[in-house]
Amino acid sequence: MRTFFVNVFGDNVIGFSSLDSMFIALTEGSIDLVVTALPNGNHWVRELGLTDIRIAGEFVIDEVVGEDLRFGVRPALEPLAEIIDLALEAISTTGTTCH
Repeated sequence: MRTFFVNVFGDNVIGFSSLDSMFIALTEGSIDLVVTALPNGNHWVRELGLTDIRIAGEFVIDEVVGEDLRFGVRPALEPLAEIIDLALEAISTTGTTCH
């Protein structure tokens, strides 16, 4: 993905080891913008209490269809993983109710 952004934005692309440090750099003025998954941006703006950041919208890449979201379950809650899988399978891809 970094190669894609370098091709679009040039050599000014900077990588970060963590999302929180990236958003802190943005609020401090060390960088001008952040490109990240929309849910990540929303989370870190709220988590860090950043009131001087405005999410301008979703950055859409033609080759990428939607967000690649994942769920993690602690080993102690392993039975929950199957319940989540069943619930996700029950969701209709057309927006209609599944039975």
